[in-house]
Amino acid sequence: MPTILRAYVPMMMSKKMAVLDLASQSMVAKVDVGATPFGVTVAPDGQLVYVANFNDDTVSVIDAAACAVVATIPAGQSPGGLAVTPDGAQIYVTNYNGDDVSVIDARSGTVTGAIQVGRNPGSPAISPDGGRVYVTNYHGGALSVINTATGTVIATIPTGERPNGVAVSPDGGRVYVTNSAPDASSVSVIDPRTCAVVETRATESGPFGIAIGPDGERCYVTSYYTRNVVVMSAAGNAPVRVGRNPENITLTPDGRSVLVTNRESDSVSVIDTATDAVTATIPLDGNPGGIAVGAVSTL
Repeated sequence: MPTILRAYVPMMMSKKMAVLDLASQSMVAKVDVGATPFGVTVAPDGQLVYVANFNDDTVSVIDAAACAVVATIPAGQSPGGLAVTPDGAQIYVTNYNGDDVSVIDARSGTVTGAIQVGRNPGSPAISPDGGRVYVTNYHGGALSVINTATGTVIATIPTGERPNGVAVSPDGGRVYVTNSAPDASSVSVIDPRTCAVVETRATESGPFGIAIGPDGERCYVTSYYTRNVVVMSAAGNAPVRVGRNPENITLTPDGRSVLVTNRESDSVSVIDTATDAVTATIPLDGNPGGIAVGAVSTL
């Protein structure tokens, strides 16, 4: 079945989500969503996109092929981040001012529960087997670990100050958390088997988003205050210059490109992972928030 690869970027100031065609590296559509859209995720089959509307307390459900909203689901107070399970059955939404996580049944589009976590939950990430959800608590200084089978918090792991982004290695063996305090910027590396921090890596000021390469050997970390993406590996840290205030980050499914939202530059930078060089800058017009990538059928 023929598909096209797209990136989806909520634009916080315009109540819209930008749709980017990655072949032409251009914006091809805008979709009306709710107020202050920020977080975004794509269903595993690429056919639905979910956007968290921070000031509407809702989640917009978008048909990826039609670029149209097909449902609006109530969430908790100030939803900011989303993650969908590998089977596409459940969506977990962090509610920043509610200190909880909404659980949404993707098939029915209904909220089936709320899980209390720490103070100001920000980013969620799901383990490759779908068994756990990891949630950063921005003003709680910790990572909550949720068991998806029971819907309960099974561990709370202290991190650095102002934990923000979270990512899981492809094999599920490590969890990475960005600690975004400007004077204590770092990445916590966590062993999910012991639920303990096993390493703390220093990085540039204001780490926000994080993505892990497909080999699990390289981490890409946005540095909000330095205009860099820091590439972390066993060889050390290497900066890649992008736009002003880089914030969120993701990789394409093949791992060949990193996509970065630059809030103040109002753009998306495209980085070639083979060379760690910026190969394109895609202009936007509405203060980008999160970013997610999906392949959508053209039939």
